[in-house]
Amino acid sequence: MNLETHSSNAGAPRKIVVFGASGGIGRQVVEQALNRGDEVTAFVRSPSKLSLSDPKLTVIAGELSAKAAVDSAVGGADAVISALGPSLDRRAVEMPLVEGTRHMVDAMRAARLQRFVGMATPSLRDPRDRAACSAPSCRSWDGSDFPAPTASCSRCRSS
Repeated sequence: MNLETHSSNAGAPRKIVVFGASGGIGRQVVEQALNRGDEVTAFVRSPSKLSLSDPKLTVIAGELSAKAAVDSAVGGADAVISALGPSLDRRAVEMPLVEGTRHMVDAMRAARLQRFVGMATPSLRDPRDRAACSAPSCRSWDGSDFPAPTASCSRCRSS
């Protein structure tokens, strides 16, 4: 994974908010953005899990359910990156990623921010998943197929 610049301000530092910054993917995103010279706000539940230090890094401890904290993190940003993953605690009964993503989108709308990158994995199945795809598999961006227990893929939308 590599953050590339595709804007008209090529090379100019950006202000990026990374949700899920203490996870494996999120940490990589934060490190690459900092190495590019970008200012990064890392939104994490447990700051102690993010063992990075940089003058361009601001760490905000918060829960996705705290709308005001999400609003504060997104305010003034140029882009939002979500590297959030599902809870690995299979006893969890709520779906905080759904609510948290709504808070991110609402905060982005309020800030008139239009750049969002969301990363997710289709490889983790959760017992709370509901089938939304009638095809046995979905085509990935690289042309490979993966099981589609919950995805709404292009095959289903076009059929």
